[in-house]
Amino acid sequence: MRKISGFTVIEIMVTVAVISILVATATMHLLTARENAMHAIAQGELKALYGAIVMYYNNNNQRYPPSLRDLRDYINISKFEDRFEINPSLNN
Repeated sequence: MRKISGFTVIEIMVTVAVISILVATATMHLLTARENAMHAIAQGELKALYGAIVMYYNNNNQRYPPSLRDLRDYINISKFEDRFEINPSLNN
């Protein structure tokens, strides 16, 4: 009798199922990590913006800036300009 070597269809299907579960789990964790990184970046930018507002307030007779453009001496606002609509008619 001849010995047949190889995999059965069931073994191949189980292997594919296990690999697909591992890939789905890894993809979910990568998406969660990316979302957490985006939140951390946003928090850092908000802290920087808060610091710039506080510096403006302290240097301008306890007055808040009327717009983001007035914070140019305190922070690089180019990264905020594309996220927030800055209305030039509000500037003095």
